[in-house]
Amino acid sequence: MTKAKKATVASLMLLTLSGVSYDQSAGAAAVKTKRVVNTSDAALDSIVPATAHQGHLSFESMGIGQTIHLVGVIGEMGIPFGLRNDETVAKASLRLNVTYSPALLSDLSHLVVLVNNEVIRSVPLLRENANGLEIVLPVDPAIFLPGENRINLRFIGHYTHDCEDPVHSSLWMNISNKRSFLDLEMVKTPVQADLERLPAPFFDRFDTKRLNLPFVFRSAPNEDMLEAAGFVSSWIGSSRGFKGAAFTPVTDGIPAGNAIVFTTGRNPIAELGDDHITGPTIAIVKNPNDATGQLLVVMGRNGEELKQAAAVLATRSASLEGQRVVVDDVKIPSYKPYEAPKWIRTDRPVKLSELVHSPQDLIGNSIMPGPLEVNFKSAPDLFFWPYSGPRMKVNYRYPYGSWLDRKRSRLDISLNSQYVSTLPIGEKTWIDRLLGRDGAVGIRNHGSRTIPAYTIAPNNYLSFFYDLQLADKGRCQAVLPNNVRSSIDPDSSINLMHAHHLARLPDLGLFAGSGYPFTKLADLGETTVLMEDHPTAGAIQAYLGLMARFGSSTGAAVTRVAVQEGVNPDRLKGRDVLIIGGPALAENNLLENAPVRWNGQHMTLKERLLSSRFSSFLHMTSPDVPTYPDQDVAATISSPEFEGLMAWRSPFDQSHDAVALLALDQNKLPDFVQAFDKKQNDGQIKGDLALNTINGIRSFQVGSLYWRGSVPFWLWIGYWISNHPLVMIVLTLCVALLLAVPIGTLLRIQQKRRLKHASTTEVSENDESEE
Repeated sequence: MTKAKKATVASLMLLTLSGVSYDQSAGAAAVKTKRVVNTSDAALDSIVPATAHQGHLSFESMGIGQTIHLVGVIGEMGIPFGLRNDETVAKASLRLNVTYSPALLSDLSHLVVLVNNEVIRSVPLLRENANGLEIVLPVDPAIFLPGENRINLRFIGHYTHDCEDPVHSSLWMNISNKRSFLDLEMVKTPVQADLERLPAPFFDRFDTKRLNLPFVFRSAPNEDMLEAAGFVSSWIGSSRGFKGAAFTPVTDGIPAGNAIVFTTGRNPIAELGDDHITGPTIAIVKNPNDATGQLLVVMGRNGEELKQAAAVLATRSASLEGQRVVVDDVKIPSYKPYEAPKWIRTDRPVKLSELVHSPQDLIGNSIMPGPLEVNFKSAPDLFFWPYSGPRMKVNYRYPYGSWLDRKRSRLDISLNSQYVSTLPIGEKTWIDRLLGRDGAVGIRNHGSRTIPAYTIAPNNYLSFFYDLQLADKGRCQAVLPNNVRSSIDPDSSINLMHAHHLARLPDLGLFAGSGYPFTKLADLGETTVLMEDHPTAGAIQAYLGLMARFGSSTGAAVTRVAVQEGVNPDRLKGRDVLIIGGPALAENNLLENAPVRWNGQHMTLKERLLSSRFSSFLHMTSPDVPTYPDQDVAATISSPEFEGLMAWRSPFDQSHDAVALLALDQNKLPDFVQAFDKKQNDGQIKGDLALNTINGIRSFQVGSLYWRGSVPFWLWIGYWISNHPLVMIVLTLCVALLLAVPIGTLLRIQQKRRLKHASTTEVSENDESEE
């Protein structure tokens, strides 16, 4: 090695050992780390293939909904994230935007960054950078793993060289969730085509990007092909980790990348060599137009065989291995009402262990462990009256010691960010003292609480927050344990056995949140999707997106949904109807009772009838949305930009319901479906009419309200009366009057008897005195 090379190597080693360099000129608060190098002649930067693509993951996209707040002498937070199994990291860097207390000592305070338990860097926290610091850290690509990964941020803070309060107000650090992110250069990894790996590579639950998966048809799809495509899109939606997708219909060839292909013997795709179909078949092949892409091909000699193959794929009712499987004579499972796999059961108490992926999710570390969350879905029409809500039994464990202020410490419970109740942190029981259980064992306590029914939603987030307070023992006397554990026992339970099923309809909020009323049967066994003859690409994509949402809500594929092109009233009796398309569907008086009608040229708003007010009184309804749009909104309805979602009783069967997703420009329908998931629209879809406007979604109640469900008649009467105090007063007076008549009559008869008896007694006494 030459002298020049030796000098270069020595310089690089010195830079590596020096760690982090700081640019403090002009008040700058930027921190940059030197790139990791070795002492060989290799290039400083890792070689990134030309085929690599960039990934930009913010902490917010990793599920961190708010700024990270680390406190105490040692505060730590783990951030889980995932990487696709068919991709490899070629280059990575982590960028953190932080602020921290200016009272921290620079020589003792630092931030330790770990990725998959590997220390990336320990960054000193200089006092002059406390108001804002950007830290850029290159990360060795070899540290990342396919699938689950984790970033840990460990804050170690000190404000004095003397003994200190471990939870002093000066010990804090904030890390932005919006301006902190992981930059990646990813390279596709060739994987073997095998049905056993499904749904990969077409869907990977660790992919942080929104899925864009083309659905390929040889020509305009017919009803059978649309039904088969709906089965498959709902299967993707029911997969764990589904975050939404765009299923773009393609009819002009096979696109690059991964795609799902639907074909029949009558309409084969020549590039795939599928002209020898022997039955319902599922195959996975390489994409002839892309060396890194794969195609999942669903085939059949006719429409029925195509649907059979799609249903088997969607339900995994048969073993799928290798590259091609024929699935004859396979029984497809069906569901009874409210049997959706993801919906919490109402026939027995449900343990929390059934609702979490691992019991570790119910264990908190450190004095301030953060919320322990349990996520679950429920049927959207749960009705608890006269009970105030479901009962929850909580068994919980917490540490014990002289360092803990048991009177101020507590366990707070919330559901969907709404406070539910508080459980106390109590003393040791006499059994604990008798058995000599110390703080290392901890204390097990239990409590029972009622969850208010109004906090229950189709998608629920139950949080347990341990608020452990330290005892005030004076300066330099606080002694804290090193390994504090608090937990919720997995055998804690939620009991919804008192719930009935009753919903006030129409309510588009239930549709947008969980697909109700169609998902009452998880496989959509009583649902018909009504579309125009030869539906547009926009309508087909919106249909596939809705089927995926239904699968995500229920955890089941919609293998019994029916698709109908054009209005055939005889086929719509006894069915709930989901209408997708444009105004051409207004034939056969389809929209006669809908909130919005088509007059042949543009949409018009239905006139509000006086009978709807009486109906509101009769059905105990007081809608929480405007009852009629203003003039500006009425003008929007009649404009060419109309995009609306509406609900009403089915015009073909009054015991069933209809929901319509309509737009004059049907290419906007997929964006309307995706708008359901936008944060600004959360909770905005309700009533029986929702309009997608430039200012967001606006909802109204135009038509009459009604109830759908089944409860005992005595319960219904009691609930109706309880919601009408005036009626209750009148009924009370009527009952009082009815009782007053016989009671008054009895009292008068009794009075007469008493007076008669008194007079008789007086006469007899007078006779005796005369004698």
